[in-house]
Amino acid sequence: MTAVVPLPTDEVVDVRPGDQVAETAGAKWLLEYAVSRDPVLRERIILAYLGLADRLAGRYRHSHGTTPEDLRQTARAGLIGAIDRYHPANNREFVPFAVACVVGELKRHLRDTSWRVHVPRPLKEQALRVCRAADELQQILGHGPTIASWPCIWR
Repeated sequence: MTAVVPLPTDEVVDVRPGDQVAETAGAKWLLEYAVSRDPVLRERIILAYLGLADRLAGRYRHSHGTTPEDLRQTARAGLIGAIDRYHPANNREFVPFAVACVVGELKRHLRDTSWRVHVPRPLKEQALRVCRAADELQQILGHGPTIASWPCIWR
């Protein structure tokens, strides 16, 4: 069992690229958390990697249809998911795994919130006419419409 690296309660570690001391502490905490699932340790890990999530959210700050606060919240939710799903036994480092999870959450959020498609009313009405015609053809022919039977709809 790996010992938890002690951290004063008033100090928060921010794991940044190139900071070997913080990266080592984060890696040890992740190993311990994989075994213990200690909620206090989980919170410590989340706080240590919040900067990573916020920096990734900042990459999408110019996206339309969302706010920076929503992006930051989504990135943090992705980080928490990454921490909960990470297993050191898979022989991969945490940061690339977390980046993939956070970016995936951000892209999912953007896809769900900013890709609103407005269908013009005439197109909606045409789709309704096609559906009605298909129903009529099925009743008349006794089977679903075929490609050959479609021209008779538009006479």
